[in-house]
Amino acid sequence: MRNWKLFMLLGLVLWSLVPVWAETFTAPGHLILSTTREGDNVRFTLKSLATFDLTVTIEFTRLENMKANCRLPCTFTLPGGETICPLVISPGNPRKSYYYNFKYHFISGTMNASHDDNYVYTLPYQSGTKHLVGQGYDGKFSHFGNERFALDFHMPVGTPVLAARDGVVIGVKQDSNQGGSDVSFADFANFVMIRHLDGTTADYKHLRQNGAAVRVRQKVKVGDLLGYSGNTGHSTCPHLHFMVYKGVDGNTRQTFPTKFRTSRSSAEILLQGQTYTAP
Repeated sequence: MRNWKLFMLLGLVLWSLVPVWAETFTAPGHLILSTTREGDNVRFTLKSLATFDLTVTIEFTRLENMKANCRLPCTFTLPGGETICPLVISPGNPRKSYYYNFKYHFISGTMNASHDDNYVYTLPYQSGTKHLVGQGYDGKFSHFGNERFALDFHMPVGTPVLAARDGVVIGVKQDSNQGGSDVSFADFANFVMIRHLDGTTADYKHLRQNGAAVRVRQKVKVGDLLGYSGNTGHSTCPHLHFMVYKGVDGNTRQTFPTKFRTSRSSAEILLQGQTYTAP
């Protein structure tokens, strides 16, 4: 899914009361949103179909004679594999008609993460090898908005990709063999996702088909093999896309600048167009 974000627009009008009423909306592979009326209340339930956390926002484009149990728009984290009921709306005056229209958005990442800016990452490739940063921070091709502080390391297909930081594997995709320069290929990127101790998520993207060497819920240490680089997804050449981020709302993620240990420095910010050797 492009940038792991989906936008859904949903509309509903309630005219009369019935004892039980429910409707379900599914974002395949990600979540199921159900609205259930219990008496005068409408309960929103979300069930995760993903292994990784999602930041979800529900907002109303129309809300008449109804009130919510939380501040609107309502934004929350849906943990991977879990079911939550974050929102209930109810009529201000049950004897009058009430109406609502809503839409929801979601994106990968956890809201309550707090990046450790002092952490120094290890380059995600083998010691003694070197790779060019083909696109760095604020890269004009694709590193802006939700991917502002991402890095693209040029590397031949099949290059071992190593963990840059300890964590737990929360997402793996490796079934794709498609890639290209058009943005329509974005959903075909193979990847490994790692959750760090501070709650942030790291994406290692564009792996080759069947190129993952880890499984979901596996704990990994710095330097462990995660998989092998490739050219899948929205990609113009074989490379590894790396970024660390958290969720802000259902449309937005915050990426973080990351310092790395290199052969010439104990901690440096990597620059586009420069080649870096792993110590």
